[in-house]
Formats: sequence, structure tokens, C-alpha cells
Amino acid sequence: MANKFEFEFVLSHQSMLNLIKNLKNYKNELANIKQYILQALAQYTQERVKYYISETVGKGGYPTTNALLDSISISQITNDMVRVYTNLAYAKFVEFGTGVKAKNNPHPSSNEFGWSYDTNAKGEMGWVYRSSDGNYYWTQGEEAHQFMYRAYQDLKENYMSITKQVLRERGLIR
Repeated sequence: MANKFEFEFVLSHQSMLNLIKNLKNYKNELANIKQYILQALAQYTQERVKYYISETVGKGGYPTTNALLDSISISQITNDMVRVYTNLAYAKFVEFGTGVKAKNNPHPSSNEFGWSYDTNAKGEMGWVYRSSDGNYYWTQGEEAHQFMYRAYQDLKENYMSITKQVLRERGLIR
């Protein structure tokens, strides 16, 4: 047997018992496969989110990059759903961007989520803020890094191949 769920039998009592056993194993494997697929899709998404954080936010040398990377987590919501998320409050500003810098090149989903840019009408003047290091900095905002959005686009493009790979690894398809 090349595949663990490829069934061969001859017409004999023992062969039929083996076939029944193999069919039960196949049924059990099918019942569990959804969890394997969900986990693989979530892990892929988490890896892609971290990749985009490293490639966009990380390239800017921001001190908060490691905290953002470390915050990307997976949790089981229901038997049919997992969530890849961050619990950092500032992550939305990194994802969607702020100020005139992001307004000129907005996040693709900014309207869908009701995100607005440059709300205090500071525009090109920008603003000064105090950082956690105690120093003051001037900014016109920050570009939208889209780490979640880009990972989601990758997932939409690759979910079928990931699913097929899990099915192959579990011996359910060739």
C-alpha cells in the first residue's frame, strides 16, 4: 500500500475484518483532519504576519518591533475557527498607519474599518510626541505597514496548497 488509506482486500473473512478496521481508522482520521488543517493555516498566517513585521516595521529600526513580533499569537475560538492576533493596543496604528504619511498611501481596508488619517488637521505640519525613551520627536505620522492584511492576502492565495499538504501528510491524498 502506497497510501495508508488505500484499501486492498481479497474475499476472505480476515481480509474483510482488516478492511473494516482500515475504514474505521480512515473515518477517525477524517474526523480529526479539520483541526490539523486549521492549525496549519494559523501557523502559516502567524509566520507571514511576523515576516511582514520584520520586513516593514523591523527595517525602520523601531524599538517596539520585538514586542510586536512576540505578541502575534494563535488561539482556538471554536472547533471551526482559530484566530491569529496581537493584543498590543498600538498594533492598529502600525497596521493602518497614521497622519499624512499614511493618508497619502492608505491601508487597503481603511474605509472598511472606518480608519481615518490626520484627524487633528495637522497635515504637513506634523506633530511632536514624547516617546517611551523620554525624548521628544517630530513626525508627520507613519506609513501603513499592513502586516495583517498582507498575511491575509498570502493565506487567500495559498490556503488550498496548505490544506492539500496537510491531507498528504496525514495520508488522506497522494
